[in-house]
Amino acid sequence: MVKIRPFNTAEYLDNPEVVAHYLADALESNDRAFILSALQDVMRASRMTEIARKTGRSRTSLYWREGASPEFATVLDVLNVLRVKLVPVAEPRSRKERAPKDVVIAGRKGDPTAHHVTGAIRSMKARKKK
Repeated sequence: MVKIRPFNTAEYLDNPEVVAHYLADALESNDRAFILSALQDVMRASRMTEIARKTGRSRTSLYWREGASPEFATVLDVLNVLRVKLVPVAEPRSRKERAPKDVVIAGRKGDPTAHHVTGAIRSMKARKKK
């Protein structure tokens, strides 16, 4: 007989890149409960006791229940310990607004992780002309 065990997200958050993508997806959702749940998953994967020690908070204070509202300073301290940065990214412009000639999302020009959308903008303009 096949034994099925509950899915544990924390088991798969085993490297900083995966953690960053997971938290980015959570933040992009704008769903407060999902964001806090994602942070909890990452903290469980990264050893809650160590995070509590490094943030100077009690371990139990980092177990946020549903509907919890942790202080922003606490969230920033946890992200700092996890070595994750919050990076503001402008929302895409509406079609009515004029798009800039070169847009770089999630990084600086020359950064190999940056996603350049210049080609996409040019192809959109070409489609409009047709």
